[in-house]
Amino acid sequence: MNQDDFLYLTVFYVVLTASYFDRKFENRLLKQVYGAVIGFCFSLVLCGTEIHLILINVAVNAWITAFSDRKKCQILSFIFTFSFLFYCRQFSLSPVTNIMLMSTTMKMVGVAFEANEEYSTNRMKNDTDVRPSSRFQSVKWKDIVFYGMNYNGLFGAPYYTYSTYEDFLELPFKYYHDWKNLCIYKLVSSSIIITLYLIVDHFWPISYTSTEDFFENERTLYRIWYVYPIAYTFTFRVWNALVLLECSCCINGLGVYPTFTKPQCGYGPTEMYDKMKSLRDEAQLIKEEYSFATIENIDILKYHSKLEFGKAIRHWNSTIQYWLYKVIYKNIPYDLLKKPATMLASSYWHGLDFGYFASLFFSSLILVVEKRWSVLLKEEKSFQTKLIMLLMKIHFLNNLIASFVWKQQDIIIKYQKSVYCNGIIIFLLSYILLLIYENKN
Repeated sequence: MNQDDFLYLTVFYVVLTASYFDRKFENRLLKQVYGAVIGFCFSLVLCGTEIHLILINVAVNAWITAFSDRKKCQILSFIFTFSFLFYCRQFSLSPVTNIMLMSTTMKMVGVAFEANEEYSTNRMKNDTDVRPSSRFQSVKWKDIVFYGMNYNGLFGAPYYTYSTYEDFLELPFKYYHDWKNLCIYKLVSSSIIITLYLIVDHFWPISYTSTEDFFENERTLYRIWYVYPIAYTFTFRVWNALVLLECSCCINGLGVYPTFTKPQCGYGPTEMYDKMKSLRDEAQLIKEEYSFATIENIDILKYHSKLEFGKAIRHWNSTIQYWLYKVIYKNIPYDLLKKPATMLASSYWHGLDFGYFASLFFSSLILVVEKRWSVLLKEEKSFQTKLIMLLMKIHFLNNLIASFVWKQQDIIIKYQKSVYCNGIIIFLLSYILLLIYENKN
């Protein structure tokens, strides 16, 4: 375990401790201030002088949402934030600062879209004499700042809406769910993940791929295979972070809702909201079943077991995918452009490195071709077909993750040349076969 890994792990355990003390606050304002102060302290200690970038991102966006016209606040927020990201990345930011900028970008752009959505919904409801929602009618600048700087979700995940944050402050469920057993389960899972990560990273370090020995003395098949341990090293590292950050929410109760509300990942309750808000009887609260689906970021079994590339990646960083859907995908007018535009926005959000654009944009091409194959094959999938789909999914995923990890253009191109661009060739062959079969049918 290198120094950065140890630092991240230490930070996550401090977050867990902060979450435990968060449970002690019942007063709304104290809870808001506590969460924001903890987030500010993390930012100050980890980012140093770069903290001003995070504060500017939060403060300006909060002003846009609180004071600008609700018809266009989401557009103003999006333009400012993504322009500000470009400005910030002209400097050599630390990885932690970059993560916090990404996190506050999600929160602040997301809250602007929420405010606009409520405004648009209320206009339609007023036309039909339906009682309008009033979540953002009385929102204050400081409330949005408290949300943006709250330590929950400040390290990349999970993304949660401002409405979920308000429910966290107002509703009593955080004091009645069985957080201890769930926390123990996630901590045990984390220890297993860390062990697997250390084993893979010890025998197949990512750093080896930047040496001349890797390109000059290793066989081509070995180089093709080596992206697999690289991908699993990355997967284990991110998986552990997501599990610990989910554990933090389990402790303090952010994102917990009664199961009968059928909460959706990233969004929150989708049914029986009025019944949920009226649920105050302590005996009933104790008996109620609760769900953390709102902040669950990953289902590793489904991620690995799904045959199709598109279905697999739905179970990775799910709350962030929800944000991308609401902010980007849903607002692109042409179906053909929705996936490429979403992936390009995601790569830009991650950073300006070549590897981000190459891996995420290529993912959109795979999704388009895969969808056409699925329509063509329908349910007529033999065992051999399913096996081929699974192997191709694994190979594409691992190659794209490796490019994402390497980031630098020179390493990615050098590697692709050394393995004869096998992933690109396989993709092109699958596309040519698709065109042939489509013409036959």
